[in-house]
Amino acid sequence: MGRGDVVRRVILIVAIACIGGLLLPSTALAEGIGGGGGATDPWVGVRQPGDPGGPGPGDSTGSGGVHCQYSGANPSTGGSPDVITPIAGQEYLLVCWDSSGQVVFSDFVIYDPAAPPFDPATLARQAYKQLPLVYPDAQTSPSMSMDQLTGVATWLWVPDSEWQPRSATASVLGLSATVTATPQQAVWTMGDGAQVVCDGPGTPYDTSRPDDEQSTDCSHTYWQSSLNQPGERYPASVVIVWSVQWSATDGSGGTLPAAWRGTRFSLRVTEAQALRVSEVHS
Repeated sequence: MGRGDVVRRVILIVAIACIGGLLLPSTALAEGIGGGGGATDPWVGVRQPGDPGGPGPGDSTGSGGVHCQYSGANPSTGGSPDVITPIAGQEYLLVCWDSSGQVVFSDFVIYDPAAPPFDPATLARQAYKQLPLVYPDAQTSPSMSMDQLTGVATWLWVPDSEWQPRSATASVLGLSATVTATPQQAVWTMGDGAQVVCDGPGTPYDTSRPDDEQSTDCSHTYWQSSLNQPGERYPASVVIVWSVQWSATDGSGGTLPAAWRGTRFSLRVTEAQALRVSEVHS
């Protein structure tokens, strides 16, 4: 790297600091990851493809993600904080921030409206951060406020409204990348060593219908009471695992790491008492 290049890089660093302080929009700091709901103590995480460990404790659209600013790129002045309209073929200082205010791209560029300098995969990763994934609102029957009974199946489900694809889009310089997360599994950890994996949201129990007229493929049966557990309750959780795909307006696309969000809850389990009647023979 020559002396001129070193000088330009030093100027670039100083320019980014100055421009960031002058031009960083308040909306970039205000935007964040969507989501909501769920029981107490939610957590959020990401699972890499092929991760054998799987998930564990730790609105339907999102937008935004990246804000960019062109400014003058005169090496002798380190750029200008003045907002300008770029002209094709001219050199400018380009700085881009994500929604948290972090600089994700910065360089002197020759403006070409047909070839955005921002990589679509990088843009997709910014949109990924904006995915409005919900924390699952765990539901059981009998309800969590009631005792579960040993030997009797506990129905498990999350609302259908939470089992919907969620998307987010990040756009910059004429290029957009949309990320879509699709729910794949609900993983229920029941606290007694069992884990129930359901390929759908589960079926709500309808108290107005007879038992023999309804069924579920997402349930768990406890065989021991929770009497010896802390607080006499089994610590439990549910995690929704989402597969994530992205596509950009330039025709590119791909797969991003699976994401998950989970919620913890607890259940009290008691033994069903049976009444035994002995016949008295005379």
